[in-house]
Amino acid sequence: MSLVFFYRSRWISFVRAFVAVLLWLVAADRSSAQSSSALSQEAVAGEWSQFLGPQRNGLSSETGLLEMWPDGGPKQVWRVSGGVGMSGLAISRGRVLTMLQREGQQWLVALNAATGESIWNAPIANAYRNSMGDGPRATPTVSGDRVFIFSGEGRLAAIDFKNGSPLWSHDALTDLSGTEAEYGMASSPLVIGDQVIVNVGAAKGTLVAYDTKTGKQIWAAGKDSAGYSSPILLDLGGRSQIVSYTGQAAFGVAPKTGEVLWRYPFETSYDCNIAMPLAIKGQLFLSAGENHGSVLLDLKPKGDKFEITEVWQSFGPKSVLRSEWQTPLLLDGFLYGMDNVGGAGPVTHLTCVNAMTGVRAWQVLRFGKGNLIAADGKLFMTTLAGELVVARVSSKKYDELGRVTLMETTRQPPALSNGYLYLRDGREILCLDVRKPWCCCKPGAWREFSSVPDSAIHWISFYCGMAESARRRIGSGGICEQMTSPTCQATSSVPWNLENASRYSTGTIINSEENEHFRCLFLAATRQLSIDRSSCCGVVAMLADLPSLCGPW
Repeated sequence: MSLVFFYRSRWISFVRAFVAVLLWLVAADRSSAQSSSALSQEAVAGEWSQFLGPQRNGLSSETGLLEMWPDGGPKQVWRVSGGVGMSGLAISRGRVLTMLQREGQQWLVALNAATGESIWNAPIANAYRNSMGDGPRATPTVSGDRVFIFSGEGRLAAIDFKNGSPLWSHDALTDLSGTEAEYGMASSPLVIGDQVIVNVGAAKGTLVAYDTKTGKQIWAAGKDSAGYSSPILLDLGGRSQIVSYTGQAAFGVAPKTGEVLWRYPFETSYDCNIAMPLAIKGQLFLSAGENHGSVLLDLKPKGDKFEITEVWQSFGPKSVLRSEWQTPLLLDGFLYGMDNVGGAGPVTHLTCVNAMTGVRAWQVLRFGKGNLIAADGKLFMTTLAGELVVARVSSKKYDELGRVTLMETTRQPPALSNGYLYLRDGREILCLDVRKPWCCCKPGAWREFSSVPDSAIHWISFYCGMAESARRRIGSGGICEQMTSPTCQATSSVPWNLENASRYSTGTIINSEENEHFRCLFLAATRQLSIDRSSCCGVVAMLADLPSLCGPW
């Protein structure tokens, strides 16, 4: 009886201390809200505020995403009616923004990211028609209190983020004596400081910068036609510069003045330079479809300009990578991309290439056309067949987690924000939960402990997940380093082994009524912290024995 009383006392102390820590974290979270709101937009977690994400390269730093394929695929959170168009999705401060066409007009729409409910709809221009597909092409860019858009026929506009009111607009092609690109204007605006830059492809300026507040033109650079790519800010040859394709070349521009720093001829049939340029260790990677191919360039400063040399190149029908409209992803020195065969032909191979040598690592033949982004060691891919495909990132082999058909034909890349994946086609917009379950242990991990009651597994999993949530919240130091020594000693001295955990959770030490009481407290604290899903592996010191139940991811 005394032993039971001892365990019960220690267990209650542990639970109360744990709840106290979580509630302390809630208070700390609230107290830091004001300072957090002052952070720059780029520092806000979960932002996917422009084409291809935070850095315009399709990569996200988010972690804690699914490791095993759920039955039936990731959970659908919501699905709403959308509209025609090839515009991608921007996610910012709880809103999903995209351009689409319906009811005879091009619209910029803002949806609630959690529910899909409409917040506002802003009319942009009359409907855009094109033999290669109707509707707007460019993705909105969110910067501060403004959203910048570029319509299918070339209208640049600034829209109020809060309510969708128009702030200013320019018919850029008319202003600069330009001609509409054959397949429509596709440049997603780039914001750098107080400038918004688009690829207009006009006689009076290929790349043009406007003041974000007033819409006044600041500078114009180049005289080439537009192509279908978007500008990007890259560090090349030791200098930060705006890089953009034109229909006939790639070139670099000084951000403040628009001075052309270099130009590299890169002619692709039908001006189809579409994918984004990439920086690879200070060098420049270019790739295009239509049987063109890829090249890695080294830029050396030469006075105020740059001298260009080819590090490696792979051109023509036997090229290792011919990126049609999909921007390759650079991960751990390898490029993951979609290699299109022929002149916009129907066959596309998923391909992994060594970025520094141009040597192919592996290839999935006839994977299909689509688009892709990456996060947490996974590729998230969509296909023209309407599939979502998720695969682990590996330069050794293609390692698919699973696939599911969710949409009609889509060209747009997915967008990722706070563990939710957003997709669209020409008809609907949808949101999927791709977070890792809060105790998502490796398959079969619990089978080694078949004698443990189901209730024990539930409670071990529950506390394990909660401890990991708290550990992540306050950093790698763990809870004990944040608490006073006596409290830490009191909690960590609990004999937290498998036998005692089983006894606690089955009611030998604490009855079911008390279990439900403590469970309620844990859940309440968890919801307030928004950390109700996390890993159960690598928990804090007081639960040090539990990772042995889980194994590595």
